[in-house]
Amino acid sequence: MRTSSTLISGAVAAVAMAASANAAIVDFNGISVPSSPGWVQVSPATYGGFVWGGDLEVMNQSFWNSNYGSGSSGFSGNIAYHGADLGSDPITATWAGAASVSLDSLVIGTVWPNIGGFASTSVIVKGFKNSVEVASQTITLTSSVQTIAFSAGFADIDSFSLGAGSGGEYFYFDSFTYTAVPA
Repeated sequence: MRTSSTLISGAVAAVAMAASANAAIVDFNGISVPSSPGWVQVSPATYGGFVWGGDLEVMNQSFWNSNYGSGSSGFSGNIAYHGADLGSDPITATWAGAASVSLDSLVIGTVWPNIGGFASTSVIVKGFKNSVEVASQTITLTSSVQTIAFSAGFADIDSFSLGAGSGGEYFYFDSFTYTAVPA
């Protein structure tokens, strides 16, 4: 299914300041997704201040509407998802800046309805500091759009991962907020 990988570099412009003083939001609308095939492989790449690994793919809204949705994903703009085409490796995001970050929240939702047994029914989010797991939270996918807040365990991390929990390997998310922790 995959014909090539696309490397996206820089794109820190996709990081917009959120309402709180030091919080930032990363969405995937700054990634150029070609109209054909309608999705693009993102990892490995640097985007939004993070180095991405695993099977992160991004699809545009038109591709979603014509192939998977009943006209709406519940999100606007590009949709990031775990493609599972490269296996069950989780999506990883490693902070490219100095010191560490606090993962504040994640906007995530149930996968498209017609994907059959490939849809994940839960996602495991893990936080790491110096390659050691320091936090974990399982999110049960219950609706098309959910905003998940993270606890203090995610307050001083240098990377995080999103992996399929139960069900299949496919899940999607729209954006996340983080706060840079000073060195």
